[in-house]
Amino acid sequence: MLIRVGVNERDIAKIAIGNPVVIRVDAYPDRVFEGKVRFLVPEAGTKTRSFPVLIEVPYPKGELLA
Repeated sequence: MLIRVGVNERDIAKIAIGNPVVIRVDAYPDRVFEGKVRFLVPEAGTKTRSFPVLIEVPYPKGELLA
């Protein structure tokens, strides 16, 4: 599963492809999903000034849905 997140422009230099990532979601407040950075979009959004980052998370038994 790929999850897209926005990373603030001041923090994007700290992110690299292959970095481990921990994901938390409101639906499972006591659960942690682990993944890796798979892709960095090299240009920030004009309105948000955040960079889209794709994180690959092993499909967690259908627990995370779009």
